[in-house]
Amino acid sequence: MAVRAEQQPQQSARSFRDTPLIQSFLSTLLILTAVLAFAVASLAAAVVGYGLYYGDQVYPGVQAVGIDIGGVSRDEATAAVDERTASYLETPVTFQSGDQTFQATPAELGVTFDNERTVERAYEFGRTGNWWTDSRDWFDSLLAGHDVGVTPVIDHGALESFYMSIAGSVGAAPQVPTFSLTTDGQLQMSQSANGLGIEPGETTRNLRSELSVLGDGPIDIATVEVAPAYTEEALDPLGQQLSEIVSDEFVMERGEYQWVLDSHRLDALLDIEIDPETGESDLSLDIERLHHHISNLAEYAHQDGRDARVTWTGESFEVLSAVDGWSIDVDESVDIVASAIMAGERRAELSTTETAASITTDVAEEAADYGNQLATDPFDLTWSEGETQLGGTVIAAALTLDHDSDAGTITPSISHDDLVMFLGSISPDVDVRPVNADLRYIDGEVVVTGDEEYGWEMDREASASAIAEAIEAGETSAEIVVNEAEPEVTADMADEIEIREMLSYGETYYSGSAANRAHNVELSTERANGAMVPPGGTYSFVESIGGEISTDVGYEQGFGIVATDGGVSTVPSVGGGVCQVSTTVFQAAFWAGLEIGERNWHLYWMPLYGQDPSGMTGLDATVDTSAGLDFTFKNTTDDWIAIVATADGNANRFEIWGTDPDWEVETLGPEITNRVSASQETVIEETDEFPSGYRSQVETAHDGFDVEIIRRVFNSDGDQIDDLVLNSKYEPASNRILVGTGD
Repeated sequence: MAVRAEQQPQQSARSFRDTPLIQSFLSTLLILTAVLAFAVASLAAAVVGYGLYYGDQVYPGVQAVGIDIGGVSRDEATAAVDERTASYLETPVTFQSGDQTFQATPAELGVTFDNERTVERAYEFGRTGNWWTDSRDWFDSLLAGHDVGVTPVIDHGALESFYMSIAGSVGAAPQVPTFSLTTDGQLQMSQSANGLGIEPGETTRNLRSELSVLGDGPIDIATVEVAPAYTEEALDPLGQQLSEIVSDEFVMERGEYQWVLDSHRLDALLDIEIDPETGESDLSLDIERLHHHISNLAEYAHQDGRDARVTWTGESFEVLSAVDGWSIDVDESVDIVASAIMAGERRAELSTTETAASITTDVAEEAADYGNQLATDPFDLTWSEGETQLGGTVIAAALTLDHDSDAGTITPSISHDDLVMFLGSISPDVDVRPVNADLRYIDGEVVVTGDEEYGWEMDREASASAIAEAIEAGETSAEIVVNEAEPEVTADMADEIEIREMLSYGETYYSGSAANRAHNVELSTERANGAMVPPGGTYSFVESIGGEISTDVGYEQGFGIVATDGGVSTVPSVGGGVCQVSTTVFQAAFWAGLEIGERNWHLYWMPLYGQDPSGMTGLDATVDTSAGLDFTFKNTTDDWIAIVATADGNANRFEIWGTDPDWEVETLGPEITNRVSASQETVIEETDEFPSGYRSQVETAHDGFDVEIIRRVFNSDGDQIDDLVLNSKYEPASNRILVGTGD
């Protein structure tokens, strides 16, 4: 029963569901439920799949300042945003205030962008963890897109600098009242006024808003009214004090010097200080500006000290008086002037530092008196054979006055070098040259034809010291110090000299010469014969023949060559023919390889001198005692050499004897250049140097030319010991006849 009772209701229910209508409804409901469950399950699966598909990417439809970064990784999105913002940073943005605009690039404003943060925000969109919220965001971004903007980072220091750069154009600074002087010196106070400035907070917010969307403006510049720091009421108590200070000029003094601060300069030195809490005002002096002013004054307002000095004018010693120096003590003077100005005083004495001269005028005058005494009194110089006076002006010029500033003294002394220089000018009057013994080589023997003589020469160094000591000791004279001068050649040397062999010779011909010319050739040859030259000594042709060519010493009238305007001429001349002898000596020395000293060529070439056996074109030597022309050579062998000279009416021959040094002489040339043709016209000239009826052709036409001869000398080892280059320039000669007109 119990079982039946429990089963009976089931049978009733089953009977209700089994009705057709109910069964149809239930079937439809079951199908719908299944479809809905499938749809929900499918949608859930799709949502989960969508989220998983874009797991490491920004969801589609998401943008950053207009750049579509959906569907890409964060790195790719960052690169795209970096490229966009980098370009934007260099693009000017515009600020606007009324009708004024100002531009600057975001980079100049110190702006940067946190692009990683921007991309991170884009990536986090749709990833809250709430599937319902996230799926809705996905759907919205797909339909309408979603822009996350960018994240600007502003360097407020750079931005503030920009605001300051445009502040003067945007607004105006507040005006505080100030005191000023009118052109007529009246004190007046200006009025205060509010200013207008940039309000940085709001302006920066406007900028940030524009930056977040990478916009270029215009960005509104917010302004704010700025009150002055103080007003007229704060300055009123100072008016009377300030007016009293600037009412008249202020004088700074130092002895006879004065410097003025006028009202405007005083006004520029005064400062007004306002206590921002109490509003009380105070008048003070700008010490730094006053210090700068007095420092500038001290640069030129000073007097340099000067020691007294003594100078020689050429006639007397004069004194330049001492001058004490002074300079402004800037720091102490600033304190003095500042106190006086603020006390209402009108002048102040500057503090100065005094510098006394080290060398006083009295010291200089004493030194000048000493010098003038020396310049006035003559000083006697004596030596064994004479005496002279050292003029006062010479002593004064040699007087040195040592000015010692450290010691404050002037010390006189005589310049040793100046005395030595002066003694050099009088040494020719004191010196006596020694005379060498006259040794001659006659007939193969060295003979003494004149004894030597000793001389003396001034010792200038010792003499200068003696004179200086005497002057400084107050004496009025001193003795010249002389030393004995020995001759280079003495008679005793004759026995030691050995003349072994002939080294070379020169030979020219004078047959056919006029009698007076032949006489001159033979006389000068005779006098030159036997001359001797020691090793290292110098042979002088003029000295070897006695030092003079004149009628007083036996020479006769001949012919010589002189330069004329535009050419040369042969004219009567005492000693005509002697130049042939000097040429013959020159040729002998040339072929001996001896060192040639002074050598002068004839003005035109005479072919006679180019003949064998020793001649060569360009190998001549002229002498003229009246013009100071000589021929010399140096004995460069190690032994004495001697001159053996003959003139037999036909040939003039000079032989050089000594000890053969075994030299080899090599010549190049003669090389003739620049030839100038001679005129063949005959020139007749009259002269009263010869008697009437005298007629002689004294010159034959020859071309002019330049010639060069090179001689090289080698020793026995083959080493070159001399290189002689002879360059001669000969003018053209003409056909010239002289006709006598004299008594």
